Amino acid sequence: MASVWWTTSKVLGKGCIFAGVVYVTMKNGIWTSDTEKGITAVKSFYETVDKKLGGQYFTKLQMPTDLKIKEKWNYGVAKSFDSLANAPDAVQDQIKKGSTFVYQKFK
Repeated sequence: MASVWWTTSKVLGKGCIFAGVVYVTMKNGIWTSDTEKGITAVKSFYETVDKKLGGQYFTKLQMPTDLKIKEKWNYGVAKSFDSLANAPDAVQDQIKKGSTFVYQKFK
């Protein structure tokens, strides 16, 4: 019975922390459709949190300068469709390998 309470309290605690983070970030305007406002809100949020932590954590971190999100996204999409296109052949090869293995094992 105690383990059920412990598990339930852990799940509820994590859920409350997640909800709190979402609430605070939404209140500060981080999840906005305006890019400039979002970047300003993120920087302001980091500075506020860093001051509360003593100014030693986020000031050491640097914002990424060049993410190349478009290239990474296109690469991921191309790999996904390539995997889907090759799926029938890959499944057929794995079935052949599996049947050969089973046949040799129980010969």
